[in-house]
Amino acid sequence: MKVKFTENCTIVYDCYQYDYISINIIGEIIAITRKENNLLVTRTNTSYANEIRAHKRLYKLGLFKSHTKDADLEENIKWYKELFYNIIGR
Repeated sequence: MKVKFTENCTIVYDCYQYDYISINIIGEIIAITRKENNLLVTRTNTSYANEIRAHKRLYKLGLFKSHTKDADLEENIKWYKELFYNIIGR
C-alpha cells in the first residue's frame, strides 16, 4: 500500500485495488504515522475508512475515475463531505 503524508492530507494511492481496509489498518497507516510525525489529526479512523470506501465504490461504479482512484484524506474536511462519505462509505 502506497501512502503519502503531507501537513494537511494523507494520500492513499490506488485505494480501489484493496479488497479490505480495516479500521485497525487505517489506525496504523494514518493516525499513528501522522502522530509519530507530529502531523495534524482531526478525524477518526472511521471517518478515514468511510472516505476510502466511498472512493472505492465510486471508482468501481466508473464515476470520476481520475479523482476516485486515490483517496486524499484531508484534515478538517467540510461537514457536507463528511456526511457524503458517511453515507456512501458505510
